[in-house]
Formats: sequence, C-alpha cells, structure tokens
Amino acid sequence: MITTTTTAARARDLAVRVAGANHSRRLYGVRGRAWARTLEALHAALNTHFEEEGHREVTVGLLGEGLAVLGVPIHDPPSSVVRFMSKLVERDVEIIVIRPGVTSAELETLLSYLGADSADVAAVKADIWLRERGVEHISVKHLRLMTKEGSESFRDVYFRGKRVLQREFSRAGHGGSVSPAAVGDLAKSLMEVILEAETPVATLLALKDRDDFSLVHSVNVATLAGSQAGALGLPEPDVQAIVSAALTHDIGKTKVPEAILTKGAPLTDKERDLLAHHTVDGARILLETPGNDALASIVALRHHDDFVPGSPGLCAVELCKLADAFDVIRSLRPFDDAASMRGAVAYMVRKLRARFNPYLLQRFGALVNIAPPATLVALSSGEIAEVVEPHLELSLHPIVRVTETRRGRWPVGQTIDLSVDMNVLAVPAIPTAMRDLDPSEIDDLG
Repeated sequence: MITTTTTAARARDLAVRVAGANHSRRLYGVRGRAWARTLEALHAALNTHFEEEGHREVTVGLLGEGLAVLGVPIHDPPSSVVRFMSKLVERDVEIIVIRPGVTSAELETLLSYLGADSADVAAVKADIWLRERGVEHISVKHLRLMTKEGSESFRDVYFRGKRVLQREFSRAGHGGSVSPAAVGDLAKSLMEVILEAETPVATLLALKDRDDFSLVHSVNVATLAGSQAGALGLPEPDVQAIVSAALTHDIGKTKVPEAILTKGAPLTDKERDLLAHHTVDGARILLETPGNDALASIVALRHHDDFVPGSPGLCAVELCKLADAFDVIRSLRPFDDAASMRGAVAYMVRKLRARFNPYLLQRFGALVNIAPPATLVALSSGEIAEVVEPHLELSLHPIVRVTETRRGRWPVGQTIDLSVDMNVLAVPAIPTAMRDLDPSEIDDLG
C-alpha cells in the first residue's frame, strides 16, 4: 500500500503537471517543442500513476477555495496551480476525471476546452463537447449540474446542509421536533448531486469542515449512505429516503449534555449511558414530528445496533451504520488520501466486522476501492498476497497471488480467486496512525 507521503507527493506532482500543461498551451500554442514536451510529460506521469498505483481514475477537483487531486488537498499551491483553479472556476468545472487509456490527443482536447474563448463554449456541457471530439477517457463535471436548472454544486449543498441542520438540531433541542420539509429538501439536493454528478467518493470526502462535528458528521453520513444506496442501484425515492434518514440519525444528541459531547477525555460509565440514550431520544423526536417518515425514526434508534446474522434488518440502517463508523474514524484519525481512506475500511473489517451486514461491508470496501491491484493483503488463512484483480462487489474476495506463506495452505506464486473460496478474506493492513484506535473511542464520538 502506498504511504500518505507518497500519495500527497504524487497528487501535488500531477496538479503541477496539469496546471503547467494548461499554462504552456496558452503560452506557446499547440506548435513547437515546448508544448509537445509538456504534453508528453503529463501523459507519461498519468500512465505511470495508473500502472504503478493501479488506480482506475485520477480526479482533479475544486474544493472550496482549493484544489484536490486523487482526493488529496493541495496545500500552498504554486502560482501555476492557482491560475489553473481560476480557469476551472471560469469554465464552471468542478471535477475532471481521467481514466486509464487516456491519450495525448485527449489531454490536448481537454486543455483546448479549458482554453477556448468563452463565447465558443458558452452554455455547452463539457462532456458533450469532449465526446463530439472523440474523447473517451476524460469526464468533466460542472459546478452546477446543467441537467436541472437551479441545481447546486456539492459544495453548495454541503455547506447549506450544515446551516439547515444547525437550525433543525436547535429546533429539536428546544421544541422536540424537526421540519420534515426542510430535511427532505436538503436530502433531495444531496441525492441529486450524489447520483447525477457521479462524484468519486474520495473527492467528496476531501471536502472537510470541522467547525461543528455533530452537524458536519450528519452531512457526511448522509453523503456516504446515499453513495452506497446509489451504488446498489436503488430507486431514487429510496435513495432520497435513506439520505433524509441519515441526516437526522443523530438528532437525539440534542438531548445529551454538551459537556459530554465535547469532553476530550474518555467517558465515565454514567456518561456513556447518557450518550447511548441518544438513539432512543432521536427516535422519539422523529416519531413525534408530524409528517415525518417512520424510516428516519428506525435509523435513529438502530444505527448503533450490532448486526444479527440471519435477521432481515433494514438496508437504510445498515448503510447508515457503515457511514457513521467510517466518518468517526476519519475524524479521530484525520486523513486526506485514498490510501488511508482504504485503511479506515480495513480497520472496520478487522476491528468492527461483527457490527455490519457482511455483504454491505464488502460493497462499501468496493466503493472506496479498498484493495486495488498490487495492494498487499493478509489472507485469513495465513498467507500474504498481492491483489491481481479486485472484485466489483465482494471487495474482500479479489483474485490474489501469494507472496509469502507462513501457516497458510497455498504456496508462494499460487494465484487464487477468493470469490470461489468465500471462507478466506483478504484485508489490507491498518495504517500505523489507526492501530492504537480503540473501538470505544468510536462509540464515544459516534
């Protein structure tokens, strides 16, 4: 698994190369050796990244006032990157996704779109403009979804969500109810961005605002739950209902003393009991809210329950539980890169697996690409192996090649399709920064 430092350095290098190519094209035009060298260097850097890291895509996205590449925020960007960000804003481009197989010609076409006169590309969707010119391996998402007039960007919805929930949590704390219409409108906007923008999860998660954990956590959980529901192919009304329920899953914390919610030290048994009661309080608030969907009450009540094998359960509860634990882990051990994002899921698999629906946990692992090709994984049968090909749904059962045998049954060099042998799991290592994390810390914050 690549290290955080390596990922951050690779992200910064790609940001500088993309920005440099954009500047070089504008400065030198499309003729001359300088432009050809710059374009080829960018193409080579992308190919190296795809081949060495096994990523299925490279994302370049605007986040607030900054830029993120591979889901990693670029801190203190050089002037060329700042100019490139301005160009993205000018073109209303929020995210660029580049996939393996991209050609130099496709990169040049993308840069020509970014550098075109405003009148030539006004009111034109970039994806359509690129497809008409033969571009197959690059996608562009706009700041405002152009399929629906008035739709918001993810950033707009994210920060509006914080404001809406601040009002609704305050209403619940004082009056014991929420506005189903306000939460429903927010859920609809969030669902539209999740489903229609098809934004990579790593890029969504790079947008962080920790001024008020309870509010931002609820938006994050709703985003992650909605992403999972969308990946499962659920109908839009069901996705919206799940997103709405996730937004209010912690509404019961408005009844928990603030001193407990903000305590930096471990909780006492009495404090932990008071915190645990937020699930009951949340369910009561939502049940007593006229016009509220019963699903929200169930999610609020059960989002900390362990999974019971053989029980029917509710998909909304299970998706919310996964999103809830994941966001708490990334809050307790902040991270910015895709590798440590995968490590957080590895922690969930190794330390918290009994809490979750096993199939949905594997789907969540696939959503964050927990084990791309060349990742070293520990097999539950005792071997160390390298991932050859991930499974699209069962992320803990990829095709692997054994690299080390201690107490296992397969020899070094053996290639195994673990989706055939479902008794063996393949799990990446937990990052060093997360190894001292106690599950009780997750319960105290979540």
